[in-house]
Amino acid sequence: MTPITATEKSQAARGLAGVADVLRQVATGQLQLNEATLLSALARIENASAVIERIDAPVVRKLLALEKTDNENCRVYYRGTNGLRYCYQLESRQVFALFTCTAQGEPSIQLDVAEYAIDYAPGSDCKTASAFRAFAQRHGCEAEQE
Repeated sequence: MTPITATEKSQAARGLAGVADVLRQVATGQLQLNEATLLSALARIENASAVIERIDAPVVRKLLALEKTDNENCRVYYRGTNGLRYCYQLESRQVFALFTCTAQGEPSIQLDVAEYAIDYAPGSDCKTASAFRAFAQRHGCEAEQE
């Protein structure tokens, strides 16, 4: 990804500030919204958006700590730093889905796997653990070890 220059960053900030000013004037009745004003504002937003898309910000994923593997139900359980229980459940051949769990350990709400990282994959040799290790490796689920 190409880093943004200070000039580009400044132009994007001025562009967004200009859009905010135009919208403020329209909202207070100081400026009438017409096609030219709207097109100008949209162009400023598009230019700023192009710069923002190039920002290489690190993705912060929520860390989950390994709890146990449930081979019978094809699940691998983790605990979040928030105290909640999560599980990866085998959905189809070599594909796991991540869920929050009920107090009884049942999958509840499906989550985006990309937003979470695991501390460790299970080390046992059961079928579920083996399949999950392969899945975790393919999907980059493991957190960076320091």
